[in-house]
Amino acid sequence: MKSEFFQRRLATSLLCFLTCCGCSRLQQEVVAPVGFGLLHRNVESTMLPPVRQVSHDQLVGEMSLEEEKDETSGQFLQRQFDWMIGRGKNRQASIRLLADAEQIYNRATNARATGNGVTAQDEIESLYLEAAKVYDLSAYRWSNSALHEDALFMAAESYFFGQRYPEADDRYERLLKDYPKSRYLDAIQRRRFSIAHYWLQANQLDQQQFYEFNLSNSTLPWRDQFNFAVRILDQIRLDDPTGDIADDATLLAAEACLEMGRYQQADNLFSDLIKTFPSSAHQFRAHRAGIQTKLRRYRGPNYGDTALLASEKLLKQVHRQFPQQARQQQQELARLHAEIHYKKAEREWSTGQFFDKRASYGAAQMYYQTLISEYADTPFAGQARQRLLEIEDRPAKPRQRFQWLANLFDRKDDLEQLLEDPSSRVEPE
Repeated sequence: MKSEFFQRRLATSLLCFLTCCGCSRLQQEVVAPVGFGLLHRNVESTMLPPVRQVSHDQLVGEMSLEEEKDETSGQFLQRQFDWMIGRGKNRQASIRLLADAEQIYNRATNARATGNGVTAQDEIESLYLEAAKVYDLSAYRWSNSALHEDALFMAAESYFFGQRYPEADDRYERLLKDYPKSRYLDAIQRRRFSIAHYWLQANQLDQQQFYEFNLSNSTLPWRDQFNFAVRILDQIRLDDPTGDIADDATLLAAEACLEMGRYQQADNLFSDLIKTFPSSAHQFRAHRAGIQTKLRRYRGPNYGDTALLASEKLLKQVHRQFPQQARQQQQELARLHAEIHYKKAEREWSTGQFFDKRASYGAAQMYYQTLISEYADTPFAGQARQRLLEIEDRPAKPRQRFQWLANLFDRKDDLEQLLEDPSSRVEPE
């Protein structure tokens, strides 16, 4: 009994702690970022494809009998229940709902543009949300059709202008999942890019911790807004790799990961931008940031030099491929070159010290000589000269402490004799 009471008290305390931590954002004033959008394109000026008129019968296809045969028992029961409560599949009902939603949406759009009939911003947003709900119901009443595609898109647009960005992104994602070649693809990608950019800016102003939950700001996800934003940008690249903003999405995701200290992920994205989008206007920017990212990935002389050598290779590529931009950024590129040069000299010194401490003075002298000849402008060259003077009279290899044991197992002479005269081999009896 006492054990059960203690477990209940512990669970209650833990729940209260998580609630206080998760709701900590309710006590903070939310600062909305401004000026979000494409890096060099205006989303608001994007011309959207016209939505089909709901009065045209050819816009809606009949549901295939094969899909009804393939439905599970749970889907069948759900369909029957929806039919009983008046929300079953019905083309005419879906068309009527789409027309009603269109009227509400047009009223909200006119009020947003002119202010006629509606004065408060909250009222305009409520009209958009009302239209979005009706569009959702219209899409539900007649799925797998052109009407369903239009209704989903307009529901997402209504949520977008109603500043419910998580719901808008959900509808955009569902539309692309059901209709990968949708005629709204370009418009959807631009909207999703704007949403991701907004969430990244919000996270930059007030970084969300892993234990915090968003319960007060409807424009942001309920938690983990940074990863949600990067996920959207990654989906833009995958859903439409040849699209107009695929390179923009890759660059924005890479720079966001670099700022957050996720160097491996940022390096992968910069490398993907360089290889996948060779004609992108962001090539020089990606090369320069890629060098910085690889240098951040390099962990020091005690670890591998793959990232360091890759940064040096990328720096040489910048000078060959972008000579004009390289001259304009000469000071920054010179600083990166000096950093790479210093880190390579540090590796030579560290390796020489390793052999020096093991009394392998011959190998150590080789690395010290390399420092003097190739890295004379670094402080390690002076240390190498001094150390060479100290070990010049010492043996190249350390003395064998158990020479008699090494001689016992050294069969080199016997092996050479056996190879020259096979008849000298003694066969076991």
